[in-house]
Amino acid sequence: MKKLLFTTDGRITRSEYWKAMLIFLGAAILNGLVYYLLWMVIPGSVSEDGNYSVTGVRAIPYLALGFGSFVFSVWAGICVNAKRCHDRNKSGWFMLVSLIPIIGVLWYAIEIPFLRGTRGPNRFGADPRDSVLAIA
Repeated sequence: MKKLLFTTDGRITRSEYWKAMLIFLGAAILNGLVYYLLWMVIPGSVSEDGNYSVTGVRAIPYLALGFGSFVFSVWAGICVNAKRCHDRNKSGWFMLVSLIPIIGVLWYAIEIPFLRGTRGPNRFGADPRDSVLAIA
């Protein structure tokens, strides 16, 4: 899992990409649960308009959890998406196409999660399906 989430080297298959997405979903659910439990231990206040707030020293655990989950999500997301771009024989910088409104987002959202990677080795490494097929 360390290689899947925390390095940008190599290539990953679509199934490994979706496995990482499930890990991100699980991490988000776990994060929400920890926030809920933290609220039970270190409650804050709720304003009339429904906003939650915790101030002072009591906010430190909330800030630490938020910062940690942010760093995990951003770094692991970049690594997973870069390797998926590599499997499509594109640089990890291809992720920036998703910053183009509508067209770029759709292009990226279709190409990276759903289209098969290049067959055989490419400039980013061996075909990850070759090792998957050899095991099966």
